[in-house]
Amino acid sequence: MDSYVDLDVVGVLENTDKSSAVRIGWDYLRHYERLFEAHRGQPVHVVEIGVFGGASLRMWKWFFPSARLTGIDIDPACQAHADDRVCIEIGSQDDTDLLDRVCGGDPPSIVIDDGSHTAQHRIATFQHVFPLMAPGGIYVIEDFAVHTASHAPADAASGVQEPPSGADYFVDIGRICFANGKVKTSRDIPAALTQLVDETVFFANAVALRKRDPRRDVERALATADSHFGKHRATAQGLENLAKYVVQHHGPLDRALALVQSAVDTHGASMSRSVMRAEIALASNDLEDVRQAVAHALDQRPGGLGIVLRLAKLQETLGDLDGAIRTVESAAAKSPQLGLLKRRLRELRTKARPTG
Repeated sequence: MDSYVDLDVVGVLENTDKSSAVRIGWDYLRHYERLFEAHRGQPVHVVEIGVFGGASLRMWKWFFPSARLTGIDIDPACQAHADDRVCIEIGSQDDTDLLDRVCGGDPPSIVIDDGSHTAQHRIATFQHVFPLMAPGGIYVIEDFAVHTASHAPADAASGVQEPPSGADYFVDIGRICFANGKVKTSRDIPAALTQLVDETVFFANAVALRKRDPRRDVERALATADSHFGKHRATAQGLENLAKYVVQHHGPLDRALALVQSAVDTHGASMSRSVMRAEIALASNDLEDVRQAVAHALDQRPGGLGIVLRLAKLQETLGDLDGAIRTVESAAAKSPQLGLLKRRLRELRTKARPTG
């Protein structure tokens, strides 16, 4: 693999308009070189929707020397571009069975939508495919300057509204991610979808969305922590934070439990340490240990707002909605952040309300 590449020049040589100097010259490739660099030497699955003359598939085959590539197009003539590393699927990007077949067995790390260019296809394909991608994968939608309207026009008489343009939809996803979900939009974008988005990158006529990757190299992180602890005294908060890090990033739960126990041995029991112990037990699916740790937490001096809310969440998980309500009510009685606690109380009381 070349130590230095200029993807834009290869795009020019292969005659793709993703480059800066062919036909329209969208000038995407200098952005892709940076965005895709970490995947370049990896045995990833790259999917491109829209094959046309096969120029970009030839370019991707060069740029990703260890990748498997899949091209999707409605034109059967595109089968001519299949080879040992390139699979061609004939069909429409709104065929969910086709998308499942392409992405289900080998989750793609990169998807490039250069297909129909209609809003309804762009949005529906993204909503279906993005959750199927590998963690840390990048989904790109190109060419927003053309064909952004829906196939189906608005019908004022029947009250049917035209779906949003693709550009508006993805800008709203960017706004939601930027505001960490605390922003209202006029579009119905599932929270479960936006919570998967770790990063949105906008550049001329295109957007790239990176899928969240909860994984970390936890062993390396713990080695760093051990090195740091060798030079600095381990605080109780630092030990608890590291235990939470290990749990969140799918590390060894026995190590997380040992960190919490070290904090207890050194600094004594507390509500926060009991809550952390309960969360570790929950990650281990040991509900009896969760109950015991929650009961122990309730015997401790109340912690800060974040700890109280985590404790209430554990009680809710155990089905103890009344207990969760009491925990939040107790905090609300003496907390300056009353608005947040009142909203949480409303949620819990709504769940606890009898139905029927």
